Amino acid sequence: MATKHSIPKTISETFYKTTFNSIKTNLLLIEQESYLSDTQKLNLMYWKIGETLLPHKPWHKPWSIAVIDDLCQNLNNEFPSLPSFSNNLLMQSMEFYTTYHDRPITSQQLKGIHIYTLSAGAYLSLLLRHVFKPSKPLTLNKLAKKLPIFSLPWQQNLMLLRKVNDPIDKLWYAQKASDWKADDATLRTWIDHQLVSHTAEKDDHTTCRGNSWFSSYCKKCKSIGHGRGLRTWSLFSWMFLLGLLIMELSSSLLQDFLKNIYKQ
Repeated sequence: MATKHSIPKTISETFYKTTFNSIKTNLLLIEQESYLSDTQKLNLMYWKIGETLLPHKPWHKPWSIAVIDDLCQNLNNEFPSLPSFSNNLLMQSMEFYTTYHDRPITSQQLKGIHIYTLSAGAYLSLLLRHVFKPSKPLTLNKLAKKLPIFSLPWQQNLMLLRKVNDPIDKLWYAQKASDWKADDATLRTWIDHQLVSHTAEKDDHTTCRGNSWFSSYCKKCKSIGHGRGLRTWSLFSWMFLLGLLIMELSSSLLQDFLKNIYKQ
């Protein structure tokens, strides 16, 4: 735990310990959830850290950089098996939570729906439900399934935070990367070439307009695998097509051969 001399005078020791214990409890709880993958656990841990620290950002009192540094040291002592906590990581955790925390709907009556897809009337109805009958917060399992960001490696989440401005676009790339099991290089290429800006209006995983019927390769986003083009055909399909061509060619050659025999 933090020592008295390590806690700056701008924050009380009681408040610091309460915050630290809250983070510690959340991390221990997430560690014990066997139905979550290691990637989901790590993302949820950072989410919970950001959720705890968000109302007390370092540039708003009572937090300070010294307090955050001390918090990192204590977390590293408590959780040596986790990736090392640093000032930057805690800042990124707050940004991570801030960016996406208003995206999932917590109302049990509107499962699977996001706020930005609601009409004004539906959104007002949702607000009234929360006023007169507040819904229960999402469990860790439901939260992990709500947003694709929890299934991405942390490095890819950082890439989305740094390179993509619109939160909705961030979620679009996250869903694509999750669906296609994209590595860091592929996701970076999609973002650099703004794949989201030249996809079909109805995104059905076929996407890229830059590809052609003969090839699923898009010269603009420099990627393949969007479900279009002959390159996406299976080996069986190619063998079947090749067999038909051979049969047709053989039949034509056989007919010519028989005609020549009859003429003689």
